[in-house]
Order: sequence, then structure tokens, then C-alpha cells
Amino acid sequence: MPVVVTRARETLGPRLALLELCEQGLKERSASPTTAWGGFVPGRIEVLGKHVDYAGGRSIVCAVDRGIAFAATARDDPVVRVVDVLRGETREVPLEIGGSTQPGDWATYVATVARRVARDFPTTPSGVDVAIASDLPAASGLSSSSALLVATFLALAAANAWFDDTALGSTLRHSAIDLAEYLAAVESGRAYAGLAADDGVGTLGGSQDHTAILCSVRGGLSRFEFLPTR
Repeated sequence: MPVVVTRARETLGPRLALLELCEQGLKERSASPTTAWGGFVPGRIEVLGKHVDYAGGRSIVCAVDRGIAFAATARDDPVVRVVDVLRGETREVPLEIGGSTQPGDWATYVATVARRVARDFPTTPSGVDVAIASDLPAASGLSSSSALLVATFLALAAANAWFDDTALGSTLRHSAIDLAEYLAAVESGRAYAGLAADDGVGTLGGSQDHTAILCSVRGGLSRFEFLPTR
């Protein structure tokens, strides 16, 4: 799995400089500046197969060596606060059912995660401060928006120990493919495994982007089938 959520800094390789920028940004801006978790979420390339995932088709994909680094720490209130340290921009959204933001803004992806997980996992106790730094070009077809959504979820998951939680574990079954399908449902607004549909980001999509980001292998191409993903 190319996504890293760890204190092991050496696993980030050349992306370490981005993580260090995130850590510094978090230290300067967070009320709880001690970085608890860091990671890197890559973009992806559709080598073959576009707009096939929500029709049950097949595609060949890979992750790329550019993406979004993040550093995060838990908050003691139900707020998700994301700082883009390279742009110098901050977005803050409530971790609550029914939260919204202005369409067309990158905070839409942050708010979509916050709104959906607040409803799907109502025992969530902690918000999160997240600092991000990206070397993945926006609007380049490399799925930077989905990478931001994945990074936001992983920061919240780490802050709340979701992967150690029995309820969450039984829903996602600790599988990268299950997680990719769930996050695709979050982005598109679809139902997932007994969890009802909700507002997504406003665009139709399947799980190809999230599957490529979470399930690709280093140095290789991967072929996936969708509905269900395998």
C-alpha cells in the first residue's frame, strides 16, 4: 500500500522534505502542535480505462511518485482544520452531520469527509488539525482531489484510532480495497455496506482513483475490476 501513516520518517524517501514542511506548519498554527501522525498519499495515472469504474469495467492503473504529504494531531473539539502550507491557505469545517462549504473550493473535499464520517461513525470523539503540502499538480488528471480526501480521512482515522475500533473494522474489514470503496462512496455520495447515501462532492465517480491510490504496488501496474472492486 503506497499510503504511509507512520512515525517512521525514512519510509517517505524523497517526500520527506514535504513532511517536514507539514510538521513545521502544524507547529506554527496548531493549538496542539506536537505531530502525532504523518503520511504521504500519492496521485494516480489511468494507464488504460477511463470512466469505466462506475459501470463495472476494468482498468489498468498505477500510483505516481508525487502526492500530498500530511502531518496531523488530534483536537479536543469536533473540528477539522486543514492548512495548506505551500499556498498559505486554511480551511476549517465542523465534524458534524449536515456540514457544508462553498462549492468549487478545495475545502469541499475536506467537508465531505467530515460530514460523512460524523454520520457513519457517530462515536467519533476527536477533530483534527492537519497540515498538508503537495507536489501533485492540481487539475492535471492525477486525482489530486481524491488524494486530498484520502489524506483527510487518514488523519481523522489516526486521531480517533478507527482502525483499532471494532465497529469500523467490521465495516471496512482492514482491507485496502474495502477502504477504497468506502472513500469512493464518500466522494460520490453513494451508499456503502449498509451505510446510507449522503451528499458527496457533486460529481459522479467510481472507486478507480481511490483504489489506485490505496492499492497500487511499487514499480508496477495493477489491473482492477469494479462493482465490486477486485
